[in-house]
Amino acid sequence: MDSSEDNRRLKSGLVSVLMPCFNSASTLRDAVDSVMTQSYEQVELICVDDGSTDDTMQLLAGYRDAWPDRLRVFQQDHQGPFVARNLAARHAWGEYLALLDSDDVWLPEKLGLQIEALEAEPDAVLSHTAAQVFDADGKDLWVHWIEPPYEGDCFRRLVVANGVAASSTVFRHAAFLAIGGFDEAFPARGDWELWVRLSRQGLFLALDSPLLRYRVHGQNMSRNVDRMRHFHMSIIEKNARVYKGV
Repeated sequence: MDSSEDNRRLKSGLVSVLMPCFNSASTLRDAVDSVMTQSYEQVELICVDDGSTDDTMQLLAGYRDAWPDRLRVFQQDHQGPFVARNLAARHAWGEYLALLDSDDVWLPEKLGLQIEALEAEPDAVLSHTAAQVFDADGKDLWVHWIEPPYEGDCFRRLVVANGVAASSTVFRHAAFLAIGGFDEAFPARGDWELWVRLSRQGLFLALDSPLLRYRVHGQNMSRNVDRMRHFHMSIIEKNARVYKGV
């Protein structure tokens, strides 16, 4: 994503939610509804259908018709979630960006609490929250609490390990543009790689309350351990020079 000539005027207070969707028909309703029922009202949702072969696009079209002023839909051939998020970001006008996967769910007060925290701390670039993990049947499993190293200046910690759940994040759009968005060379761990670079732009804020419901099932990308390990090493190698000097 090349931001070198991106001079768009962002809308103050608006949150642009970026949602990639791939064969998401069974979970999409819950995810979209959780955005549209946020207590914080300045929200737009940008969905990208990533080459789905199920009813995802038909469901998205129905939502677009129901909320024409709040939801936009784009399509691409199957290229993965980080290409899809960059596409969504190119159409976003919000001062803030938020990520939500199409199989996760937000609590109604999530965005409001995070925007309040970010507006109170101008040196912060990102806010993230704890997560309630649940299974495909809706059964709560455990809470992923935030560890102390993932608040404030957490570059060193992020190079080593990721403790930030993608669907829990809200971050400043200007900072995202400044670092060029997601690195599409990372088809996996691209969120983690982004956090490492964003952490060089400012502080991270942690709301240690489970405002995200994170669904685990057999299709979660993060469960492919060997693939994740490869891209973990790539993150370390990419940031080795700057990390060595910190």
